[in-house]
Amino acid sequence: MGYVPAATLGSKIYTAGGSTWTGTTIIDSFNSYAYDPVADTIATIAGIPRQTAETRAVNENGQMWVLGGGRVAPNPSNEVDGYTPGTDTWGLPPAFVLARRNIAADVDPATGDIYMVGGYAPTTATSNMEIFLGSVSPGTAFCEPGVGGVMACVCGNPNGPGAGCANTGSAG
Repeated sequence: MGYVPAATLGSKIYTAGGSTWTGTTIIDSFNSYAYDPVADTIATIAGIPRQTAETRAVNENGQMWVLGGGRVAPNPSNEVDGYTPGTDTWGLPPAFVLARRNIAADVDPATGDIYMVGGYAPTTATSNMEIFLGSVSPGTAFCEPGVGGVMACVCGNPNGPGAGCANTGSAG
């Protein structure tokens, strides 16, 4: 196995997908495991619903979220697969914007926001950074009073769709 996304949830390390070697080709997999470092055991968990590798997993509010990735078509993708350990089940959190693989990613523990940067989108290296809001679907416009229940700018200074609130450094 290689290029395996992994995240720590509680006292265990969970993995989902990863590349296997056939002797001639690297193939994305469904392989999913939980490692217990105290007992030094590895257990099989419900397999991720899609083959993927070459990506990252993060702990998003107690779930393992596997962020896009994958080498084998139709990958790379922008799909997010969410694993819940208590029920050993997978769900589909909202997808992020730019399909990519081999990204750097982490979660801001104070906000739950997921920061993704770089990687390949889909086969060309990118320096693009995306702040993926774990609790809100990507593409949701903020600071547009009255639009889909989105909160207004706290200073009452909206700039229009997708532009955010004005501030002393920028109007957008």
